[in-house]
Amino acid sequence: MPLDLNAGTQTASGPSRFSALERTAQIARELAGRSGLTDLSAPASLDLRFADQFGYRKNAVTDGAETFEGRLDMLATISRSSLAYNPNWSFRSGDAVGRLEEVATNVLRYNAPPNTAGGRLVETSAATNKIRNPRGEGDDAALPSEYVSVPSGTTVTVIGRGVENGWPYLEVRWSGTPSGDPALYFEGSTQVPASTGQAWALAFGLKIVGGDLSNLTNIQARMLMRDSGGVYLGLAHSSSFTPDATHRRYFTAGTATHASLAYVQPSLYLDWDGSGAINITLRIYLPQLEQASAPTSPIMPPVDSPAESTCAAESVTEGVTFTRASRAYAMDWNGQSGGRVGPLKEFLQNTACQGEWGLWQTPFAVTNKIRNPRGVGASGSTAPTNWTNIGTGGLSRTYTRGTENGMDYVDIAFSGTQSSDSILALEQTTHIAALTGDKFTTSFGAKLIAGSYAGNIQIGHREVTSGAVLVVLRTSDPLVVDRQVRWFSFSDTLAGGGTTAYLTPTIYLKGYSGSVSFTLRVYIPQCTKTAFPCLPVLPEPGVVAESTQAAEVCEISNGGWSNDNGAGTLFADFISLGGVAGTFGRVLAYGSGASDYSAISLDQATSAIRVVGVDGAVTQWGLAGPSWVAGSRYRAAFSFASNDIHSAVNAVAADDTSATIGFGTSKLRIGEQVGALYPSPVPLLFKSIRYFPAALPDAEVDILGAAS
Repeated sequence: MPLDLNAGTQTASGPSRFSALERTAQIARELAGRSGLTDLSAPASLDLRFADQFGYRKNAVTDGAETFEGRLDMLATISRSSLAYNPNWSFRSGDAVGRLEEVATNVLRYNAPPNTAGGRLVETSAATNKIRNPRGEGDDAALPSEYVSVPSGTTVTVIGRGVENGWPYLEVRWSGTPSGDPALYFEGSTQVPASTGQAWALAFGLKIVGGDLSNLTNIQARMLMRDSGGVYLGLAHSSSFTPDATHRRYFTAGTATHASLAYVQPSLYLDWDGSGAINITLRIYLPQLEQASAPTSPIMPPVDSPAESTCAAESVTEGVTFTRASRAYAMDWNGQSGGRVGPLKEFLQNTACQGEWGLWQTPFAVTNKIRNPRGVGASGSTAPTNWTNIGTGGLSRTYTRGTENGMDYVDIAFSGTQSSDSILALEQTTHIAALTGDKFTTSFGAKLIAGSYAGNIQIGHREVTSGAVLVVLRTSDPLVVDRQVRWFSFSDTLAGGGTTAYLTPTIYLKGYSGSVSFTLRVYIPQCTKTAFPCLPVLPEPGVVAESTQAAEVCEISNGGWSNDNGAGTLFADFISLGGVAGTFGRVLAYGSGASDYSAISLDQATSAIRVVGVDGAVTQWGLAGPSWVAGSRYRAAFSFASNDIHSAVNAVAADDTSATIGFGTSKLRIGEQVGALYPSPVPLLFKSIRYFPAALPDAEVDILGAAS
């Protein structure tokens, strides 16, 4: 493929999802002999360089051509019997959109919304757009024949039609003094059949291209319920927006519940405030009504052929299967308390957290018990909602809220004369239920903005009774806070005894008396019921509530990269954030079928990194590696053949020449929790993973497993 690389803009003339850096990596790989590790006796058939943001796979059976992708989750093939559209949208109402791209049948979509990390888009259920004319086609000066306008005393003018950045639009102006709320219905009152209890979602894009919102409270998306005669019964759901000069996509979603429901009608409302004339021109992009609990990607009929249109369901037929039923956030961090962090990036549902740092994998659900990590409500002397003053220590505090590198923060300016500990709780005292023996971790980012503090800044865990009486306090080591953004964490096992009922995570200013004047910036604090820190878990912007990130499951089906000949070599370069004493959390496994029968895993406990063989629920053999330290980096490799296993982990080698290994159709599982043998999965940061379809010589395994 001809390439036109531009290092300045990091773009290339190849497929739009590849950057110039990814294409450069592909060329470098090809120049290196297509193995990437030319000093080894066999090339890798699966070579995933997460930190370099590219990966390869090759059919080891047929010795076929390699497949290149810039992201792990794009290293797959799908089945979809219809064309589809890629919206480059976050699926969050009010977020800006990128270019709308048409994608052919059986082609995997890459969704890269503005200000959000890109990744694959797979929609496993078919969806139908009930709006027949989402393109807004028709005579130049008239509304589409399928639409119904209720001008309410205004003059409604069609300004034009067109396509912007791939999105078809209809441009409409409303002017004059309304007698009520003007409305534009995208279908007639008896066009879209509906039944009680059905969930519906209405989405469309908007941009103001003329006039403004003067004398309008907002713009609304409304789904009206109608009976069999088209009589209005009420709203199935509605949502309000304040559009601007940027193309943003909005939606409303809800369940239609009226007993006499027969039809649902999608509409756009202009909410007039009753005070005077309006003059606004809206560009309306691709309205879509579907029977669903949330909007899917855009669906359109062919040009000049208005009709309901359907996008077929998608399924991954081979390659990487990745699932996470929630959004997630990730950043460049070495896993150690006090380590510097890079910008925070948001990842959409079912999008792997891959970036310049590598691949983060969190194979369990995580809940942030702090309800207001974004600092909502912080202003002047008013602390963020639910943040609580336990003791000022004689200091005054001034709060300022902002965002830096994708992270919400609260600047806390401390001033005055300190006479005792100054204690700021990050949650209400009796919100986080806890019992003695529970394990909790509090973490946040921090840096100094102005001044300095001569005392100690520490993370505190206060155990209190059901009546909020202090039982015991434990604090972290002093935090070394400077002008760099660093991530700090404190993990603790509660030990207050039978009266402990709640945990309060706090920031302590300790060990100093005297004049104080400094500003501490605190980023997205969280408290999790884990024995180790986790990546940030955040509620939606503006929402104050506990938030949960769903478990991540990642596996790579064979697809020919494993030759299933009973021999191979597996390698991983990774960092683990923690562990639980006496238990195992699997790092990487190569196994057969849907279970782990005859599988080999790279496991970590708090005592050591080990390579083990598992048959059903029984560990058949194990090779010990080096001692394990949270936040440390490990290079682990092992080769396997009949009665011959050799492992090397950070230069600690081991052998087993008596183990028996058998494989069926094999797959690779990354950071997955499985059964009683692996009760304590942990967050993992992978730099790279490689599989070789042959047992490499022991000396070469030792090279791979050298100390990082």
